[in-house]
Amino acid sequence: MRSRTPALALMGLLVGASVLSSVTASAMPVQPPEGHGRPDHAGSPEGLKPGDVLEDHGVSVVVPEPGVGVYVEAIMPRTEVSEFLEVATQPDGTVTVESYGSEGDADTAPGAGPLNPFDNGCSDGAYNLHSWKRYNTLSWYYNSAATPSYLTVTDVENAFKKGTTNITQAFNDCGFSDNVTASQSYAGRASTDIQVTSAGNCGTADSRSVAKFGSLSNGSLATTCTWYTTGTSPYTATTSDVRFNTAFEWATTTLQCVSNGGDGYMIEDVMTHERGHNFGIAHVSESNHEWLTMSTNSQGPCDTSSSTLGLGDYNGLNVRY
Repeated sequence: MRSRTPALALMGLLVGASVLSSVTASAMPVQPPEGHGRPDHAGSPEGLKPGDVLEDHGVSVVVPEPGVGVYVEAIMPRTEVSEFLEVATQPDGTVTVESYGSEGDADTAPGAGPLNPFDNGCSDGAYNLHSWKRYNTLSWYYNSAATPSYLTVTDVENAFKKGTTNITQAFNDCGFSDNVTASQSYAGRASTDIQVTSAGNCGTADSRSVAKFGSLSNGSLATTCTWYTTGTSPYTATTSDVRFNTAFEWATTTLQCVSNGGDGYMIEDVMTHERGHNFGIAHVSESNHEWLTMSTNSQGPCDTSSSTLGLGDYNGLNVRY
């Protein structure tokens, strides 16, 4: 775990220096609004307005229009530090940095029990919640255009599907029943592009939620963006995009991963984690809750542990749904 120095910055603005100063000054841990589930860094930087781009340690967002919020998360390999950033524009036009941070910021989870490295998370009840949930079905698409040539489109499609239903059906090997009312519907393949750029930036939301492969210069395994409207409590998630990084080796089965030298990451595993965010479940720390799906990092190549939920993941979904 590393110590954190706030490094929020406006991009391409003459007022960037003064805004950076105001963000740093206001970015201290506070008790978040109802629905966050944990204290976060937050603030209302002076001069920030819709259309500006706010960046923090390799993730960034286009500040949304009034009444809309956006969250970006980059999941990293085990040896790196995952990052997230959330910005909302209130109906009156006030822009708030709802949260930002890395692994060390995600360790105030309720329900945590003694860490048992042999139970695969079945006795660790820790979870954190985002400020949103899905009140309707997540209808999503797969853009296969940049799928690596060593993978078949059908296999990737199935892994994306399974990673999504692992969340909506509360898939686990702990014996917990599925009481989660979250729902999803795969709408098929589409040429619609995602609003997650190669720089890890969340652009302006469109009407479709899309999963796709592509390059990512932030070094993450995958980066996801979720947009929401602010008129409810919790907020209402609208669309979610996920971009998988083609710089890494990927696999759809353990046999494929091992046969290719054991260096690949499991698509279903990473998608399950990203879909947890899309449905409103936040990080818990890697250092204390590594066996939970929503711990901040992948467990490593060929690992499948995040594709099955632990007690904390299950608890969070049941609280939200």
